[in-house]
Amino acid sequence: MSPSLSTILIFVALFPALASLHVRNITWQGGILKAIVVWGLAYSSAVGFGVAVAALNAIAPKTTFLMGKDSDGHLAWWSWLAFWPYHIGLRVKLIAGFLISNEPLYSKIQTGWYLGGWPRNTKDLPPGRPSVVDVTCELPRTHNHKYAMFPVWDTRAPTLQQLDQAVEFSLHEAAEGRPVFIHCAHGHGRSATVMAACFLESGKAASVEQAINMMKSVRPRVNLSKQQRQLLEQWVMQRGGAGRELSKQQSSAPSGPITPPSSK
Repeated sequence: MSPSLSTILIFVALFPALASLHVRNITWQGGILKAIVVWGLAYSSAVGFGVAVAALNAIAPKTTFLMGKDSDGHLAWWSWLAFWPYHIGLRVKLIAGFLISNEPLYSKIQTGWYLGGWPRNTKDLPPGRPSVVDVTCELPRTHNHKYAMFPVWDTRAPTLQQLDQAVEFSLHEAAEGRPVFIHCAHGHGRSATVMAACFLESGKAASVEQAINMMKSVRPRVNLSKQQRQLLEQWVMQRGGAGRELSKQQSSAPSGPITPPSSK
């Protein structure tokens, strides 16, 4: 089982913390430069530990606002300022992963259904001008396609309400004849949870395991966490089993999502 975001960040944050202590104890002629380096390392460590705490499973659904992402998918200026070590580290990780990995940014799971990672620009989107479902709280929107955002920390699961509304939006767009692109950072966990729910609700899959296998057969690195699998099972039980079509799917657009769809 892959480690959680909190575990990863705690481990990573230890390095700048130890480095700042080391730099403080060495002799350095440039006093101001030394102070800046120590402050930068200490602040980076503090941000890492802070985000790790915010992303703890017990409180994660209530802390996504800390990233400052609005319903249109834009990050607030103060988020870049306050969390710059996290934003920079995340971009480095994503770019390095893109350069090293042979996995495509997105995969066509079924006709009209695409699963993938964060699109850095409009050119990264699948063909056919898809409607986009964004399941990240930490990455900004980079396009003007029809859009719905459901903020979730990396490695965590959406809430039941978020999953309901993400499925409603996705199936409505599919019923209107538009391709649907569901993404998180890498297209392995958060987005796969939402797509699995869509396949279960539409009857494309008869069980959680079948939905996951459908995605893994095309995108092998799909890997739902224990929490994400449990959330899906709970969601299926709450809705009375797989294959039940949404009552309003054919008649109207989704109402009242957590972060309203945007076509800006």
